Amino acid sequence: MGSLLYIIHLPATRGDGAVATLFLVGQCARCAVKWPSSGRHVADKARPLNPVEQLDERRDQTPPPMKTRTAGSGLSAALALSLSLFGPVSAQWTITDLGLLGDADGNDSQAWSINNRGHVVGSGRILTPGSAAQLHVVLWADGRQRDLGVNASSSLTGARLNDADVVAINDGTWKPHVWQDGLLSVLPLLPGASYGGIHGLNSGGQIVGWSDSPTGGRSVIWHGGMVTDTGMMGGSSMWAMAINDSGTLAINRAVRGFNSYLVGGGTTNFLTVASVTPDGTTSVVDLNNAGQACGNFNNHVGQSAMWHACLWTGGDGIPLPEFPNGGSEVFGMNNLGHVVGYAYRGPYDAPAVLWRDGTFVNLSELPEVLAAGWSSLSARDVNDSDQVVGHGYHHGKLRAFLLSPATVPVPFQVTLRREATGATLSFV
Repeated sequence: MGSLLYIIHLPATRGDGAVATLFLVGQCARCAVKWPSSGRHVADKARPLNPVEQLDERRDQTPPPMKTRTAGSGLSAALALSLSLFGPVSAQWTITDLGLLGDADGNDSQAWSINNRGHVVGSGRILTPGSAAQLHVVLWADGRQRDLGVNASSSLTGARLNDADVVAINDGTWKPHVWQDGLLSVLPLLPGASYGGIHGLNSGGQIVGWSDSPTGGRSVIWHGGMVTDTGMMGGSSMWAMAINDSGTLAINRAVRGFNSYLVGGGTTNFLTVASVTPDGTTSVVDLNNAGQACGNFNNHVGQSAMWHACLWTGGDGIPLPEFPNGGSEVFGMNNLGHVVGYAYRGPYDAPAVLWRDGTFVNLSELPEVLAAGWSSLSARDVNDSDQVVGHGYHHGKLRAFLLSPATVPVPFQVTLRREATGATLSFV
């Protein structure tokens, strides 16, 4: 009996929507020749000409000619099988208005943090009988809004939450709080302190931030209702910005602008960026469980100069892509090293962006976002499913949003072709 030769064509879709074609060439199990695997990627997504064009630019995915080999003197019946389990998967997004908290004017809600359950913490205005509307911390979970009963801070980091729905809160008077299992507690400060603030927390419920003291601001950790001075570097004017599940700390220190450090495992690592001058500034913002950190840098003392976003994965920080002649700033990251923030493009033009895999997605100009009536998005956090939260203007009203990616597979197609006659048979 003659042997059968199979050519199998598998389009494999990457996370960013790029489609790579994988060929496997082999023979029937009865043949002497074993299955070799070429495993070559012969089609890929084109590098965009600029960040905006990345939304729809794709390369022609025509594969190059294949070379095959056969066993024996020839094939009495050769068959080529073209198999596509899934066609190209298009990345799509759904944007959700998280709603309000009883504000009759319907004009103010914001989102600051999201966990891996898709729960979101932010703020919303609530009407109180006999007084003006107040800004309260809100937890959005499982389709419900919950007023956590504390006034919200107007800071960029009003609150953070972990996967257990423990919420660390900055209130409107710079008194740190924690909300857990329906109970709201005020966090203690260092002796002699009057003010403090939170910046992050981990899965174990350790909360980090700062407390003032007679000698200045100190980086602190709260856990089990206790506050601990980290004692890092023996100085003042320090802020703990993030803590991962291994207990590693990301810290900023106000020395000639800001300097940034990762502290953990008995070591202190100074976070550098090769393009920063000696008088420049680095400011770490977030830290993930892989030990990656994200933050911002500039080449002037203080925060008045244009910032540029960067990612630290060991060694010098890597500047993240930007629009030409622009700047950027990050606000949060996930455990995959994906980062959200904004990229400055011009006066009053700073789209919300998601950085991943060496490029970025302009979230503000996604077709789904524009079609839903949103503008001026500000992205504040991202979870491990690349769900992004923040706030923007929805039909002219400031609203918290949840932006979720989705993939839509095309139904599979199988095509059989007999090489001897050229006849084909397709199934969809």
